[in-house]
Amino acid sequence: MHLPLVILQAPYMDAVVKVFCVHTEPNFSLPWQRKRQYTSSSSGFVVSSGDKRWLLTNAHSVDYHTQVWCWHCLF
Repeated sequence: MHLPLVILQAPYMDAVVKVFCVHTEPNFSLPWQRKRQYTSSSSGFVVSSGDKRWLLTNAHSVDYHTQVWCWHCLF
């Protein structure tokens, strides 16, 4: 007898997001110029308390950011 495959999603997985970031490091020797831009991606999760929500991720993921955007991971 074959049973149907049932995938249960844990409720905390709704909080997982993919974080995309564009970085531009400052040029400390020539402060009016910036170094070349580069992109990165990482993961994070949303924490809420009442009507406020925060995105938690590693600091190096958004260091020297110029743009940050998030995508909700759908599993």
